[in-house]
Amino acid sequence: MPVITVSRQYGSMGDEIAQAVAEKLGLRLVAQDMLSEVAQRLGVTQSQLSERDERDSNLVADLVRTMRRLYPATVLPSRPDEGLEVDEATYLQVTRQVIWEIARNSDAIIVDRGAAFILESNPDVLHVLLVAPLSHRIEMVMATEKLDQRQALQKIKSADSSRSKYIRHYYRAKWLDVGHYDLVLNTAHFSQLAATSLICSAVAADRDKPTPKS
Repeated sequence: MPVITVSRQYGSMGDEIAQAVAEKLGLRLVAQDMLSEVAQRLGVTQSQLSERDERDSNLVADLVRTMRRLYPATVLPSRPDEGLEVDEATYLQVTRQVIWEIARNSDAIIVDRGAAFILESNPDVLHVLLVAPLSHRIEMVMATEKLDQRQALQKIKSADSSRSKYIRHYYRAKWLDVGHYDLVLNTAHFSQLAATSLICSAVAADRDKPTPKS
């Protein structure tokens, strides 16, 4: 049962490559589709949800309520006569439980949400990091989002900073530390098709990890 996590710098074609891999391998893509479903159940737009800070207490409460509806077996029960009080520990626990459930029950490719760190102990999961030089990413964002250079740079820095802070805050880890990943691709050197093929080849390859000699 293939499970892949994809972490990506903003502007490195991460979403496009993840989509292509999902289509080629017949995997469930856990990314914007999940965000869209969460937003619909919360009664907000997808853009409103994605723009909210992931550590915002109101958003955490909303996410846990939603996850209780989506994954009732994974969420800690709350007393019906009490309002839901959600702290970061609960949010982290729920996030871990949901992602582990997806990994156990689905052939899936999971984009960000700390999945590489949550599933780090699972030897059957392929962890992919997609990067590219800043200059290349600026060009990509300018072209795909019709932004000028200053706007593209600002958006890249903001997105990357948020992802880095999220991983450091919740997992006490460095987001771009290559030691957390099995495959790191510089997408400035590969076309989308080539990057997709490389990831698919890695899934198909024998990934038995060597054991230390005693």
